[in-house]
Amino acid sequence: MRKSHKRLLSAAMSAALTVSSAYVAEISAGVTAFAGAGDDYIAKQPEFMQTLYKGLCEGIEEIAAGKRTSSIFTVELPTLVPYDYGEQIFAESLLIDALFAEYPYELFWFDFTKEDSLKAEYSIEIIDEEKYVTGMIFSLPFANAYMGENEYTANPEKIAAAAKAIENAKSIVEENKDKSDYDKLKAYKDKICELVSYNHEAMENPDTPYGDPWQLIYVFDNDPATNVVCDGYAKAFQYLCDITDFDDKTVRCAQVTGKTQVSNHMWNIVTLGGKNYLVDVTNCDEGTIGEGGYLFMKGAETADEKGCSFTIEAPGFEKTKIDYSYFDYTTKLYDSALLTVSTEDYHTEEPKLTGMCGDDITWLLYQNEDGETYTLDIDGTGNMNSYKTSEIPWKNYNEKITDIVIGADVEGIGSYIFINPFDTPVPANRKIKLVINNVYSWIINGSNLTSLQDANIPILTDADLDTSGLRGIAGAKFTSEDTNLPTSLEFNFNKKHAGKFANLYVQIDEELFFMETAKVDENGTVILPNVTALGNYAVMLCDYSDLPGDANNDGILNAKDSLAIIKEFLEIEKAPNHDVADFNRDGRVNSIDALEVMKAFLEIE
Repeated sequence: MRKSHKRLLSAAMSAALTVSSAYVAEISAGVTAFAGAGDDYIAKQPEFMQTLYKGLCEGIEEIAAGKRTSSIFTVELPTLVPYDYGEQIFAESLLIDALFAEYPYELFWFDFTKEDSLKAEYSIEIIDEEKYVTGMIFSLPFANAYMGENEYTANPEKIAAAAKAIENAKSIVEENKDKSDYDKLKAYKDKICELVSYNHEAMENPDTPYGDPWQLIYVFDNDPATNVVCDGYAKAFQYLCDITDFDDKTVRCAQVTGKTQVSNHMWNIVTLGGKNYLVDVTNCDEGTIGEGGYLFMKGAETADEKGCSFTIEAPGFEKTKIDYSYFDYTTKLYDSALLTVSTEDYHTEEPKLTGMCGDDITWLLYQNEDGETYTLDIDGTGNMNSYKTSEIPWKNYNEKITDIVIGADVEGIGSYIFINPFDTPVPANRKIKLVINNVYSWIINGSNLTSLQDANIPILTDADLDTSGLRGIAGAKFTSEDTNLPTSLEFNFNKKHAGKFANLYVQIDEELFFMETAKVDENGTVILPNVTALGNYAVMLCDYSDLPGDANNDGILNAKDSLAIIKEFLEIEKAPNHDVADFNRDGRVNSIDALEVMKAFLEIE
């Protein structure tokens, strides 16, 4: 993983300058299309930022090619930029991160861990007492291994030696050019793991100078004594993809940074066939939990633009859940659509078996990469058939099915189709997700099951409930069967409801009672737990939490709610969520409510 780095700017922003709408329109009109991940980010920036980026790109490429020795770059702007505006945009930009995303190879010489890793000095012009930026001078220091007479001058011999390693990388691509797109990716992963091992010494020794162990040069130098950390694995894989002519022109590979439960980490996201898959080459190497392809072209159990998670049960390792979460600058740099990993593994072969399990529903059985287990894929529209145990079409493979994927438009799951006739333990990575009418979906984690008989996948139907006495608007009304195990329900509402509370109610004796509340995220998604028992349910979308006692309206009970109740009781200010401040429901908001709320969140009787 990268070591921390700092950026040095020549001056701090002193005050925000009011920029005319005409000027903003002018610089926005200059945005052009680019090809790579870093380019994609910069294409959304003002024109002057694009100019700075292009100037840096040209200089970086020249150094890597041995055509330039100085890493001090002067970039002139085509138009004057108001100083305060330009400084603010530059200071908030992810310029250096965009360069790293775009250049897995060409920045091998750059040491961004130094105190002044990126010097940026402004060229200034004063017109009518207004200050404008006319250009910038960037200074990027060389890592010790590539430094010449000073930190901003290259050692040409060392740069040339690095270029020879890249020729070896190109030969790997040439050797695999006639393979399918997937087989090329797999060959690259296997070759990188063959060429290097993880460099524990570099990572564990804080005195190791930043340089080649974090770069791809050591991967391709044909020297078995030189090894890399996760950065080198991820950059090497991206570079091989970058210089590959894939049959599918939409294939792309990105290096992303974040952390797992263990440490900071770098890995790849590959887009193939219109879907994104995780590739963790570091943890596919010999002796790691992903050896054998467990973390290659993987779909996740849970995934969004903030990260993803997997449960791995590999030979020689205990069953382990791995959570990958992106750093904030990663989520800002990359488009959320690219960061969201598919919930299905990539299938490389035609299905072993297939058939119909409904009027318009197909089932497909795929063999997984390990050659021993299978994925059952059910897709189509409408309701599935129901079967007796002896009639299940895939019954002879049931004990070897590790993943079950249900298509978003399958509206009803057939009865007893997942009964395991051999009563064998269910692999922990088995997961079923069923989206109903694109509004809500069950999330069932196989780690909660001992055998498939335990699970009942309910058919959700609309419910006729009177919600007129509740706050907000009805987002969903439905009837559920008993799931026989702890189950959550995911709702996907219109994005306009982002930030609102989803308040879950259950009907008991013709009356609706509050159960849970959660906030709707920026994509309109919310997950509500404990939708487990047979019953009628309603979800109300509201600006307020209906959690009793949540007087400060943050969705949880804590001391802030007690304080808000006390302030209202003392007539200091009305509670933000006044309607639920009467916790004991005696018709008054007073200190007794504050005490009862305190007892509730401290779990005191």
